[in-house]
Amino acid sequence: MTLTLPKPARRTHLNPRGEEPGCDGRHDPAGLSATLRELAVRAHHAVRVAEGLATNSSAAEALKIESSRELAELHERIDQLQRDIHAQSLDGLTPYVAALGQKVSSVISDW
Repeated sequence: MTLTLPKPARRTHLNPRGEEPGCDGRHDPAGLSATLRELAVRAHHAVRVAEGLATNSSAAEALKIESSRELAELHERIDQLQRDIHAQSLDGLTPYVAALGQKVSSVISDW
């Protein structure tokens, strides 16, 4: 009978290469994918909230302002991600990031 030990869990370090804490991993493929994932989730949520607020006439104006700020910030970060992806010749991601940016832009323009 053979005793099988479980494989040790891989630990991912937040700063594996000793980069400065302010560096967001834009030049690291893993950092880019994490940024893309984060922006996609945030954009999806922000778009749904904004669309809900647009159809709700009784929504507070403060919520609408906060939602538009969130969308504008997301749009800026998506544009930066597009530039980073282009700089690293990761053109396979370009259509996905472009579509994400277009969706956020369309919601912004509908306000």
